Amino acid sequence: MEDRHHHHRMRSSWTATNRDRRRRWPALVDLDVRVSDGARRAQIKRRRTRSQIDKAACDRLFSQLVRARGACQRCGRTTPDVQLQCAHIVSRRYTATRCDLRNAWCLCAGCHRRLTENPHEHVAFAIQTIGQAGYDDVVRRAYDGVKTLKMDWTELRAVLQAAHDRLP
Repeated sequence: MEDRHHHHRMRSSWTATNRDRRRRWPALVDLDVRVSDGARRAQIKRRRTRSQIDKAACDRLFSQLVRARGACQRCGRTTPDVQLQCAHIVSRRYTATRCDLRNAWCLCAGCHRRLTENPHEHVAFAIQTIGQAGYDDVVRRAYDGVKTLKMDWTELRAVLQAAHDRLP
């Protein structure tokens, strides 16, 4: 009997959470109830805003521009041998430097993981590749942009698309 009450509380909590989500973000969340294999399921579909669509396109184009360098900047391995990745020096969560080519390396998966898991080696490699002044500049711009920058993703998307179109 105790288990039934516990299960009931969990379900009520889940329902309350979804109700709260719909109340807070009515423009982004749409509840779509479907019948599948005789079971009813609720599936939440997000409607993406123009800014979110442009931001995702910027991320994709930026990653392609960085990977177009063609070789891992740490070990030198090339595309046929390894999968190249776009690795940010300063986290991409900082809008001001998210799509800055000075803030990114082209790395193979192994080097990307190694630098991510070893912060001291990460900073040392950043200083080796872009210099102390370059590293300090990227870090300063990332942190300064937190309070002041409102990114125009549509404009940045056009700039990145033009750069992408110039790739060989």
